[in-house]
Order: sequence, then structure tokens, then C-alpha cells
Amino acid sequence: MFVVSILCSLLQVEDPSCFWIAMKQCVGELLSDTVYENLNTEMKHFYNKDADEIKGEEVEKGQVYVIFSEELQCWCRALVESVQCRADGYQLRCFLVDYAKYCSVASENIRVLAGAFAKIPHRAKKCRLHCTKPLTLHIDYCENTELVWNKFSGPTFTESYCWPPVAQGCDVIAISHQGNDPLLYIPPVLTLLQLESDCQVLPDMSGPLALILCPGWKKAQLVFDLLKTYGKGGRRLHPVLVILGQNKEAASQVEIQGCEVVVTTPFNLLRLLEHNTRFLCRLCHLVLDEIEVLFSDTTEQVFTILDCYKKATAQAQGGLPHQIIAVGTQWNKHITPLIKEFMNDPHLVITVIEEAALFGNVQQVVQPCMNSSRTAELLKILDFTQRNLQKVLVFTDSVTEVEMIHKDSAVDEEHTKAKSVILLAENSFCHAPGILHYLKRAEAEIPEEFCDLTAKVLESEENEKSSRPLCASLKTFGICRNRTECPDRHQISFSIDMAQNIAAEMVETPERVTILPLFIIHATNYFGRIVKKQKDQYTVLAKEMNDYFKVPEHRISVNTVEKSVYYGLHEGANYHRVQVVETPAKDEENICKVTIKYIDEGRTSQVNSDQLLHLPSEFQSLPPQAVEIVVCRVKPIDNEVEWNPKVTDHINHKIKGKLHHAKVVHTLGRTVWVDPMVGVTNLPTMKMWINEYNIRAEILSTGLGTDNPEHVGEIQKLCRQIAVLDHAQSLEHFCHPQIKWLQDKMTVTLKVQILRAADSKCEFSREKVAFSAYSEGKLYVADLELYQSVIAEKSTCVIKDTEAVILLVKEKKGAWCKLLKNKNVHVSLDFEHWEESEDEGNYQLEKKNQTCRADGLCLFHSLT
Repeated sequence: MFVVSILCSLLQVEDPSCFWIAMKQCVGELLSDTVYENLNTEMKHFYNKDADEIKGEEVEKGQVYVIFSEELQCWCRALVESVQCRADGYQLRCFLVDYAKYCSVASENIRVLAGAFAKIPHRAKKCRLHCTKPLTLHIDYCENTELVWNKFSGPTFTESYCWPPVAQGCDVIAISHQGNDPLLYIPPVLTLLQLESDCQVLPDMSGPLALILCPGWKKAQLVFDLLKTYGKGGRRLHPVLVILGQNKEAASQVEIQGCEVVVTTPFNLLRLLEHNTRFLCRLCHLVLDEIEVLFSDTTEQVFTILDCYKKATAQAQGGLPHQIIAVGTQWNKHITPLIKEFMNDPHLVITVIEEAALFGNVQQVVQPCMNSSRTAELLKILDFTQRNLQKVLVFTDSVTEVEMIHKDSAVDEEHTKAKSVILLAENSFCHAPGILHYLKRAEAEIPEEFCDLTAKVLESEENEKSSRPLCASLKTFGICRNRTECPDRHQISFSIDMAQNIAAEMVETPERVTILPLFIIHATNYFGRIVKKQKDQYTVLAKEMNDYFKVPEHRISVNTVEKSVYYGLHEGANYHRVQVVETPAKDEENICKVTIKYIDEGRTSQVNSDQLLHLPSEFQSLPPQAVEIVVCRVKPIDNEVEWNPKVTDHINHKIKGKLHHAKVVHTLGRTVWVDPMVGVTNLPTMKMWINEYNIRAEILSTGLGTDNPEHVGEIQKLCRQIAVLDHAQSLEHFCHPQIKWLQDKMTVTLKVQILRAADSKCEFSREKVAFSAYSEGKLYVADLELYQSVIAEKSTCVIKDTEAVILLVKEKKGAWCKLLKNKNVHVSLDFEHWEESEDEGNYQLEKKNQTCRADGLCLFHSLT
């Protein structure tokens, strides 16, 4: 083998084993930097003179020419790789053979390469590392593996960049639209574990080799299932899923002997570390899954774990490898201290341009504008002059027409010049909430008018959800943690929520009702029946219906199935009343699968249409008996948004089909909130009931539930803040308070007659004021359209013991001839407080010459 030493400098890296260098010494001759400096000078003098340009059609692909580089501000030798014809001439894509750079130039900037300049060797040379190739990932392609079933065709774009550094044991940060996909790290981590085990470099002690932290139990379960699937091909790694309750004895029961991969959440890991302080002593690989969620919801816990890992690695013996992998969909400000304090020269893979801008600390600016003025706004921002040259990237979405202008895109942490400007036109206002969230993450200055715009967009989006069901999280926990992405409604709707109120006789004594849960959704949400103590109507109906359908000729199958109609259905030993919810297209035999709802139980199912029976009218007179039941004041631990299946399974086994006594604390439509709800046993001989268990206490005893004291209050607040859809609806469902008003030339004062107002709300706009409040169990609402304009931001509302005082600041000084645009019998002039003031001169005299009517209209007489 012939070996030659070469002096060179690095120009560009294509991948870890392939790069471009600047030659300083060739075989047998020395080419110093001075040679190329002289070459540049000579080409400058030669081509700055009137050297003939080449016509575009004469340029040949693959030939070396001379072009003028705007970036380098000099003439360069360039290899033409492509020639493209455009309306304004020819565009050439070239490779600069002395700089290892690509550029595009117009045909007028290309010249013939003079012979004297062609003799000097190209400075840029392509090199590859000898005997080097990418690490092979050990992925099993056996017939029984979510790779063959999913027709795995190879890694994605982001995986292609993530897998090599992970498999090499490097620290990695990956931010991508697919950043919540565990396959970003599972295959290379499994490869590493196989290699380390084969090399036997690990000490023989208890504790996992890899730890995967997930933001919640549901994601942890998914990762655990994937590990079991993808780990089948190699040596068994015995993954363990650790989900603990708050019970202290739970941690002592975790068995990790022989386990090499643990999947858990931050809260559960800290509980485990309290019991087993040496749990991390053998740990080599720490994975943070959905890093932005971990750092948003469990910041303190994650940094505590990182500190523990850092201490464990410092105390470890035998030179163990140590690696931290963090993947997610968004950049988070806490990733910076993660890199600086806990990582060693990490590989950063960011495939989302917005997140790269946050990482690079690019200044973010939003500029609302009219669609017709976008070009003018763009030119103002660019401010192009000969003395003010700028590098500009313009990103355009042809569908939404959002335009983003990035200035000075090169990012330097110590000397940042880049700025991102977002032009938001009126046809793109739907993006305002997302942009506002992004600007907050960037800690950018946010214009006040943009905040107002976003609030209106969010209100509009919420109004568009009017036909959706009420958010399940809101009902069961009193809060929805992600309203912007939640598809369901977060306001009360009369047409949906109040359409079928529970009959008053069903809740005879709210302090004590008897409930029969029949369908368990999760630990605190069920469907069932409220059972009457003396003579339960449904029990009578069910017996009559079973007796009727026992006669064969009464079981008449339905030929044509209609949506929303009630039918009978035979299931086991009983007959049920069902309602058709959905009817798909029929098959050739005129039979189809239909979705039905058991109206007396609450569950849904699919059956063949020929199973439905004609239901006589006498069995349809009793209203549907199924009610939704929510147990109050308890929620999952660790800020989880869903109950762990262990809790739901336990409660399902405990309560389904058994009688319970409960106190109803609130009702809405066919939903009842209960607190408490206890399982009971009837002792008829002693004429008494025995309480066996309290459901809330039963959930808390599992260690997977915790107190939720705000639950009932949040539900009551939700039901009080009912939006007024229109004037007719307000007259039908609400009380209108009596209002008295008076004015001076600067303000208008409204006195709303309401005693001890609670949960009051007053909203001002330029020509409208909307007031609502509860008083003595009733909701009072006044929706007033003003005769003239007011300054909304200066107007106020003060609640007093016997009234609410609303002060409206007039937009224009002077007297109003009336308060409202339309007549309102509940509004009148305040005669008791109509006083004269010597300071106000003629204006006060004008007040005395008014004729005032009860409807709030004031007619002015002439003073002459």
C-alpha cells in the first residue's frame, strides 16, 4: 500500500466518512495558499475587464467555466452541473471547484475559462475514510414481527439522521414532526444493548442498562409493547414496565432482577428511587421520550432524575458507556441546560424549521396586515437599498397564503442577527392561535391587537364546536388541559345538554338516590339507571316487555331500519329497548350492520338489521332511563389525563350491576354528578341498608387516584357561564334584570337591579354591553345594543349588594337621545338620581327639559 501525507484544510462535510478538503500539497509539489490567492487576483483583473460573456445555449454541462459568486464577491472556477432555461434567460447550477460550494447563477455571469487559469489543480478534493462504513442496526425481519406487518421499507428522513449517532453511543437531541414516535430510538438502542451484552463490558449487578422515561402511563405502555415486539430477534432483554401508585409498599414489590430495559414515567421513577437508591448504578442509556411534554409538565422531576443519573455515572466503575437521548416534536427552553449540564457534545437533529429558529434564538415578529397590502408591507420590511444588502428567505404557503420572511438566516448564539417576520393576512387569521403559542414559546414581543385577534379566532373556533358533545375531560375532572386541540365543546348548549333533562321524579331526594351502574366507561364515569325505591317504572316495563316477546308471533322483524327510531332486541334472557344511531348501506341480501344504543343502559353496539324487532308504542311511552353518572372529587395521580386500566378494571368488577346509594350534587341534561356514591347491601329482614364501600375511597386506596377538590365548583361555574345565543332564547330561558340609567356628557351609568350577584360577567364592545349574573338561584342576563358608541376598554362594572353599577365611557362627548337602538321594557330612566350641577351650565339645564319614557327613550325639547 502506498501512503502519502497530505497537508489540507477542511472545507465541507457530506457525512461522517465523506468530506471535501482544500489541498495544500500534492504528490511531489507544494501548492501554498499564496498560489490560489494569486489566482483569484489575476482572475479578478482579467474578468473585470470587458471579457465576453457566453450565451446560455452555448454552455455545456460537465465543463468548467468562470462565474461571479455573489456570496464570495469574486470570480471562481465552476463546474456546470445543470442548465435550465427560464423566461428571463438561462439559470446554471454550478459546483465551485476551489471552495466545495454549490450555487446558482444567471447566464450573464459566466465566462470562458482561460487556459492559464485551467492549469492550476482544483483546490477542493473529495476524500473518504478508509475501512469505514455505517454501523449496521440489528433489526429482526422474522415473519412474526409492527416491521413485516407494517411493510417496513426503511428509515424515515429523521430516523436516517437519528439512528447512526444513537447506535454509536452518542448523546442525541432530535426534534421532528415525528418526534413522538418511539421508533426514532428503539432500533438503535436495541442494537447498542446487543453489542454491549456481546462484548460483556457491563458489570454483573442489578439494575437496568437502559431507562426510557415517558410523559404518561399510556405512552409508557406503547413503548413497552414495541420493545417486546422488536426485541424478539436477538438476546432477551427482559423489558419491564413500572407504573406505581402512591402506596409505599408498591415500590418494594417491583422485581427488576435480570431486567435490562425499564419503561416508566418521572413520578414513578422517583418513587422507585426512594426505595432503591442503587437503581441507576448500572444505567448506560437514558431516553427522554416526548421531551417537550416532560419539561412542560414535570420539569422539576426530570432534572432531579438527571442529577441522580449524573451522580450515578460519576460513582460507576469499569468505564461504563453513558448516553442521553431526548426526542420530541418541539424545542423547549429547558433543553439548553440539559445539553450544557448533562450531555457530552450531543448530535442535534432538528427537521422542523420553526423549531430550529427557536433553537437558534431567531427574533420572531408578527405583522397583521390586509391581504391587499401584503406586498407593500413586505417591501417595508425588506428595505432594500444599495447600502443595505440583506440575505432573505421567503416561505409561502399557497393554500393559506401565510408569508414568512427570514432575515440574516445565519445564527450565532453570541451575535444573533437573524429575524423572522410573519405577515398574517385576514384570510389566514385561522393560524393566529398557533402563531401566538409559537411567539410565547419564543418569548417574543406580542402586539396587543394580535392578542385580541387570537381571542376572537378562539371564540369563533369554540362556536364552531356547537354540535359536538361536551368535553368528557371537563365533565369527569372539571378541566380540559388542551382546549385548543380538543375537538369537543367547552360551553353549555341548550339544544344538546338541556334537550332531555332528567325527569324530576327520577331524582326525588337529591340527598339520596339509588343508582344501578350498568356500563363502565372508566373509573369515575358510568352509565346506568336511577332506581325508584317503591315502584320502579323500568322494572315494570321490562317484565311486561319480556312477557310480550315470549309469544313467537309478537317477535316481528323489521324490514326497513330507520335512524333514531326505537326497536326491540333479544339478548340473552332479556329484551331491550334500543335506538338506531347509524345505518350504513345494505348488502345484496338487504341486511346491514347498524349501530344501536341501549337507551336504558347507555352502552352502544353493532347488530345485524334483521335482529331488530318491532317495538309496540306502549313500550315507548316511558322515556329513556339511562343516565350518565360522574363520581366527583377524584382524579388520576401525576397529572395524568386518563385513568390507568388497573383502576378502571377494579371499579368495573366492584360496581357493575350492583345497587349504590349516592347524593346528587349537580345535574345537566341526563348527566348527574354524585358525591359520595357507596355500594350498599339490603337486609330486608332488618329493614336496613349496609354501606360496603365508598367508590371515591376505593379509588384512592389503589394509590393511582388523588383528591380533586375543585371538581364540583368547576362544573357549577361551567353551567353558570351559559352563552346567550339570541334574544328569543334569552327571553325563554333567562330572567332579564330591571335597569335604570342616567348620563352626563362624558359617561352613561347603568344600575342593574340584582341582589347579591354571583358569578357575574360583563363584556363590553364598541356598541354593545352584555351582563350576566346569578341571584337567588336564577340566572339574569341583559344583552344591550347601544344607541351610540362607547370606549370598551375604559368602561367598568362594579358589583354591590343590591345592584351592579355599569359605567360606560362615551366615544364622543354629548348627550344621547336614547340609550338603546331597540325598545326594551326592562330599561328606564333613573329619575331618583337626576340632579342639577351648577358647574355643568347649559348642559344640565338641557337634562331638565327632557321628556323621558319608561322604555329608556328621551325626547329633547328646544330651550329657545
